[in-house]
Amino acid sequence: MPPSFPGEVSRRAALSAALGAAAAGVAGCTASHARPAAATASVAASNGSTTPAVVTEPFYGPHQPGVVTPAQACQLLSALDVTATSAAELRRLLDDWTAAAALLTSGKPVPAPADRPALTDTGEAADASASRLTITIGYGPSLFDKRFGLAARRPAPLVELPHFSNDNLQPAWCGGDLVLQVCADDAQIAFHAHRQLLRLASGLVSVRWSQSGFRGPQLGDNAKPLTRNLFGFHDGVRNPALDDAKALEKVVWAGGTDWIAGGSYLITRRILLFTDGWDDVPDDQQQRIIGRDKQSGAPLSGGSLTSSLDLAAKSTDGSPAIPLDSHVRLASAELNGGAQILRRSYAFSDGSPPGVQAGQMFCCFQSDPRTGFLPIQRRLSQSDALNTHSQHVGSAIFAIPPGVQPGQSWSAALFGQA
Repeated sequence: MPPSFPGEVSRRAALSAALGAAAAGVAGCTASHARPAAATASVAASNGSTTPAVVTEPFYGPHQPGVVTPAQACQLLSALDVTATSAAELRRLLDDWTAAAALLTSGKPVPAPADRPALTDTGEAADASASRLTITIGYGPSLFDKRFGLAARRPAPLVELPHFSNDNLQPAWCGGDLVLQVCADDAQIAFHAHRQLLRLASGLVSVRWSQSGFRGPQLGDNAKPLTRNLFGFHDGVRNPALDDAKALEKVVWAGGTDWIAGGSYLITRRILLFTDGWDDVPDDQQQRIIGRDKQSGAPLSGGSLTSSLDLAAKSTDGSPAIPLDSHVRLASAELNGGAQILRRSYAFSDGSPPGVQAGQMFCCFQSDPRTGFLPIQRRLSQSDALNTHSQHVGSAIFAIPPGVQPGQSWSAALFGQA
């Protein structure tokens, strides 16, 4: 049986404020985005028309959902600081969240705990599809301090991220004890799940930062779903295929025999994209900055969207076909000792006087950040031509525990079996 919902809880203004901010941000994300074909089915009606029947994403399994799940249309990503004062309170929260997440991702409401009848499900997802909802949890380096007796359980790859050149990091967008990634193909379903989890955590956590995001219509197939970023270029072209178990084992899933085995590591970077200035750059120059054709996505060395980079290819004038400072060249595994990551990013657009702030919540998963994101970002930060048109203002890293089976809780991996 899934864990119950014991413990005392009270509402906090910080959580209410976070919910309000999430509601405002997620309003622009709708279910009109194309869903991956694997997650939809067409049911023939008597008049010959078809209606989509959206399936749920499995919650239980060896890995958490929301990592290699084909990316949904909407994301709510929140970093939280734990204000609980004991390991027992933190453990109880993780038990509560596990039980709630299992219900929410199957399209069911979260019942009120017996001792907290006011926490009945808020109802905005009643009678609605689960819309491929996934809920993913992770733990930041700061959780492994002396507060909860977890210092010895901090995995070695969960390193503090350095300050890279060209960073303009704002503390309000960095770090966090916990991360909650809530994704769905419908904005209200994502908001509802995020809301229920925060209500259960009231009095035990405070919101450090929260960002809603969206993705454009899916391009490519389900094994390698792509979208276009806000600069108009294909995003995620060099990801490992989601149906390639061997590649995922190497690139995404943490190995070893300790509690993180079967989990992963998430790095988030809040990146501002200077879209106004970008719009003034001619397309041919944009393509040289990125290293790909804007329309087809093919590398400038030739071929199609799926063609490998030919870093030795030359243009007619003898210069490198893929410029030396282009984004795809500098991010390539070929130049970074084979370093690879799984990109699963979302765009955002936030209104803030005197205008609109747009960008990308860059999210990547990997088996070890020391051999994944870090060597790639060190090279990009030094000479990427895209740095002129973007700026990194937020940064965080989290250990993503493995999945759970029925009757298990997220707390077991972190604390060990009771």
